[in-house]
Amino acid sequence: MLVSFGYTNCPDICPLTLHKMANTLKHLGALATKVAPLFITVDPARDTPIQLASYIGKFDPRIIGLTGTEQQIASVAREYHVYYSPSQHEKSGADIIGHSTFLYLIDPAGKFNDLFPQDIDAGQLVAELRKKITAH
Repeated sequence: MLVSFGYTNCPDICPLTLHKMANTLKHLGALATKVAPLFITVDPARDTPIQLASYIGKFDPRIIGLTGTEQQIASVAREYHVYYSPSQHEKSGADIIGHSTFLYLIDPAGKFNDLFPQDIDAGQLVAELRKKITAH
């Protein structure tokens, strides 16, 4: 699994990350079937399943959007050591939720495998995933 945390109203990082995930899947070709790309919302109050599906569908239909209760999201975030602050908004008054921007790689056994920084580009991500997929 290639896991990202974010929200559909994010003005910058989340759409860039989803675009990067979509490009990565495209460039992986047939190997993309070995990757389950997930986008987990940190804004479950607004990111309904319908909202997530509509938003993510603009990037790649293979990306799976996940939501849940506030408690479920908090639990998953703790498990991944994800920072997010749904109740703290930017000083400008903009409706921005601060959150971690890493991509998490989980192996087929469900164990953490790797952490990719926001600045990794799709080419680098493709190369890393190819190595890891063919190693299994």
